Amino acid sequence: MVSKKLFTRVKKSFNPARVRLFCVDKVLNETKIVVFVRSIRMKGLMLDTPESGSCTRAQAFAKNLIPQSTVTYKAVPNEELLLMLNDAAREHSLILTGESLGMDCKGNRLFGTYQIENMDFFGGRAKLMMGFCNSYNKSLRIRVCFGGKVFVCSNMCFSHWTDEETGIGGEAGHCHTTNVNKGLWGRLKDALNTIDVFRASQDRFYTTLADRMLSQDEAYSAIIRAGKDNVVNSTRILDVVKEWDSQDRFPDSEVENENWHPEFKRRNCFNLLNAFTEVEKKRLERNPVTSNLGTLNLTNFFHREFIMN
Repeated sequence: MVSKKLFTRVKKSFNPARVRLFCVDKVLNETKIVVFVRSIRMKGLMLDTPESGSCTRAQAFAKNLIPQSTVTYKAVPNEELLLMLNDAAREHSLILTGESLGMDCKGNRLFGTYQIENMDFFGGRAKLMMGFCNSYNKSLRIRVCFGGKVFVCSNMCFSHWTDEETGIGGEAGHCHTTNVNKGLWGRLKDALNTIDVFRASQDRFYTTLADRMLSQDEAYSAIIRAGKDNVVNSTRILDVVKEWDSQDRFPDSEVENENWHPEFKRRNCFNLLNAFTEVEKKRLERNPVTSNLGTLNLTNFFHREFIMN
């Protein structure tokens, strides 16, 4: 049996708002306490470590968390970092909105994402995002990225959509050295200088997909090839086919009507891509990390199939 005192001590080591279930597991006479933790998901941001959780600006900007600088180390306050990101964006005529923030390690690590409001393209159906992270305990350097999709996680996963044609990644970072402010500012501006090229590339990608019509046989063949290339799991191939077919007809019920979009009725490559991503949304709820990598593979697959050919 686990004593009440031990159980209470273990429970206190986790953020109580995040604890979903405790159970006791006895294996080979060794008692282990197993903790199941709720994952908090926001736009492009996932908080799934035991002590992590969403936070307000006031919590993120708490001055008592900021460590003292040394001869070789300089912390960048979270408030200063967010001001820098917004200032750099404004210099490039960008507006950052939809701020999502999360903290870990008792406030010593910050993770967040932004929507880049006025950089949507293809009629607003595809947009750009920005992700960032910072630390006060030297556990990670400052990192910033942007792309059509970003994924920032408290388990240290940090990724963004990379265009296969141009190779533009949109990422900047800097260690917490004494010249971090000047160095990060320069790298951030250099990264944002590529955003116009990035947008043009994305616009060209989605417009090409929208202009290329598909027959039913061509669509089915592409779905099968995606399965052979491990872009989509073989168990979900029929789900993609069902989603693709359902877009072409008017909904039969109110439930179907809520999930049906007239703009996806056209039989083109863009709407085939949408069929894949609609199926992928279900996996996103269960495993965001795997789903994010799958989305990158899917985009690269469509680039090979329909842009390069």
